[in-house]
Formats: sequence, C-alpha cells, structure tokens
Amino acid sequence: MAEFIEACTQSPVNLVLSVLLVLIFLYWIIVILGAVGIDSLDFDLDFDGDADIDIDTDTHGAVFGAGLGVSILRFFHVGTVPVLVLFSIFILTLWAIGVISYRWIGGWGVVLQLLMVVPFALVALFLTRFISTPIKIVFEKLREEEDAEQHINLIGQRCVVASLNVDHKHGQVEVKTEGSPLRLNAVTGDEADVLNKGDEAVIVSQDESRGIYIVRGF
Repeated sequence: MAEFIEACTQSPVNLVLSVLLVLIFLYWIIVILGAVGIDSLDFDLDFDGDADIDIDTDTHGAVFGAGLGVSILRFFHVGTVPVLVLFSIFILTLWAIGVISYRWIGGWGVVLQLLMVVPFALVALFLTRFISTPIKIVFEKLREEEDAEQHINLIGQRCVVASLNVDHKHGQVEVKTEGSPLRLNAVTGDEADVLNKGDEAVIVSQDESRGIYIVRGF
C-alpha cells in the first residue's frame, strides 16, 4: 500500500492525474445518484459526413486538414461516445500507466518523467479507443432509439420523474411505451416548480434547440 501511495503522489504527473481521477469519480457518483444528467457538463460533436464542401484552390490545404482532424476524432469515437466518457477512460488509463511504470521511472527525475507523458498519452489514447469500442455500440443503439423517439408525439403524454428531481435547469423523466420506457431530458417551465423522483408529470412542450422537454406536475 505504501508503494502504491508513493506512486500516486511522489510523481508530479501521477499526482495531477490522481486528483483528476478523484474529481471524475465524484462526478460519476453524482451522475449515478441522478443529481445531474450525463450530458450536463458534456458537449456533443456532430460530424455530418454528407455535407457538401466547396473547395477553393487557396483553401484546399485547410479543408484537407479539417477533414483529417475530423477523421482522427471519429477514429477515437468522438461524436458517438460522450466526450466526458472518453475523457474519463483516458485519464483512468493514463493514470494506471503512470502508477504501474513509476517503479521503473520514479528515480529518473521530474524532467524525464514529464517527457514520458507524451508516449504514455499516445498509448492511453489507443487503449481508450479499444476500451470504448463496446461503449460506442451502446451509444449508437441509444441514438437510434432517440431518432425513433422523434417520430413519436410526446406532447401531452404523462411521464414519471426518473432523476432525483426535475427543476427549471435539469432533470430526467420516463415515458412508458410498448417497449422499454423512454428516458428524456426535461425541465420545468417555472423556477418555483420542482418535481421529485417518482412524481407524475405531463409533457407540455419541447425545446428543440436544447433537446429537452418542458414538463408540468399534476
């Protein structure tokens, strides 16, 4: 145990990664408890592969560089798997590599330890892609369900609060269907209106720009 604590704290790189890992762990505990949604601190990157691009001779290099960048991001599942999920896996993997390797590089000095971050990060990136591949399949399935959801008229339907609460900032509700219940991001239309887990509500409208539904309690 003493060697493990030393590996986590004596290297400046491992110390920073350990602190990040603790913060990430606390965030996912909050998500599991339902206090915030998984996308509350996340952002989506959507890549439209069908977009038409007019390539000017003067901007050909820039367009090629942008396309290459998008391809790299797609390779690492960015745009399909939430960025925070990928970031969490990457930090965990990089931290594990740093802790395991400390036994051999711990006496190399701070400068050399910092230099080793680059090859370690590259290894962690490819391990992150490998680990997140099955997660990508899950999120692709969820996206298909969300696309199917768009064809269902949810306005006026009853729902049940699925998160700890739903207020005017964030929350989640579930709508019963013939198959699996639909879990939707939802908020209340009034700051004073707060619904607790298990409360019944009705969907009154949809904010398409934010991808959320407005609900009102009975």
